[in-house]
Amino acid sequence: MRQEDQVDARSVPDSTMASEAYNRTSAAQLRAHSLNSDALQAASARLSKREGVLRICDLGVAGGANAIHIMRRVAESLPGRVIEYALEDLPQNDWNELVATLQSAELPGTVFPRFIARSFYEPLFPEGSLHLCLSYITLHWLSGRPTRPIQSGEGAVMANERGVNALTASAWREQAHADLTHFLSLRARELCTGGDGVFLMVSAEPCVNGWVQPPSGGASIFSEAVSRAVKSGQLTAEEAARAVVPYYLRSKAEVEAAVAAVPELELIELRAEKFVIASEISIDEHADFAWSIHSHSIAASTHASAVAVAAVRAHLPAVIVDAGLQRGSECGYISLAVRKRCT
Repeated sequence: MRQEDQVDARSVPDSTMASEAYNRTSAAQLRAHSLNSDALQAASARLSKREGVLRICDLGVAGGANAIHIMRRVAESLPGRVIEYALEDLPQNDWNELVATLQSAELPGTVFPRFIARSFYEPLFPEGSLHLCLSYITLHWLSGRPTRPIQSGEGAVMANERGVNALTASAWREQAHADLTHFLSLRARELCTGGDGVFLMVSAEPCVNGWVQPPSGGASIFSEAVSRAVKSGQLTAEEAARAVVPYYLRSKAEVEAAVAAVPELELIELRAEKFVIASEISIDEHADFAWSIHSHSIAASTHASAVAVAAVRAHLPAVIVDAGLQRGSECGYISLAVRKRCT
């Protein structure tokens, strides 16, 4: 991202994770789920009053370790109800890992899972067919880099990190608004009248993730790891210049603006809170956790060899310590709840 670069918006996918590693380490994020537990409980209570088969989806589930917790909560709040429960992620997701996670979950026999291998920036369900749409810690992932030319600060891999110039920050902000508005428009069409959407995303409020803006005051841990790989001769400067992680951390005002652009939806809840993640795991597990989320984007954007990409990962533990994150990373989250208006 250090050079001016025009790319197709879908050249780097919205969210790809190393599912096995993420399943193993992602419990570090579970405490953030408490932020929208009231919104989920209220949506489930409304759902319990509906008759017939209940249709629910969870978008961006990766390997499913955290999604299973949500499925259980929903199923327990709707005892005995027949539920069609769709789990969505990109085609390149590790679907074998997800299926194995689901098979070991021992969900009630009244829950009927299905899988959707498609981007959540595409239509996923027939019009008016969904009762409840969920997405946890995924909507900060964009459909790709901005469609207009971007030029970042020296060495910046991420849109919200320090050193990104105003022009580039504006391009990412516009892309983030367009993507969230598009996502919400698609879901507004798919939700039935009175249907609910409950979403949780990494945000810029009340703080930017320490991975992106470390307490040390330096670049993101991924920019720093890429830089160290270049200095050690393991990654070329040209490969490093292409490195990008296509997500954007929004403010509450930016999320509210996207909801306002979709008149079919009523804003029910918009909350932001800070949590500390990865505070109870080792430095190497912390590195595994961070890398499981971001590695595919870095590999896809740099076009580097597997050996070179692994070299970037090898620098992460030392980078995490030098960034002042050895006791975990503060991270802002936004909870968003919306409802399909009656027409």
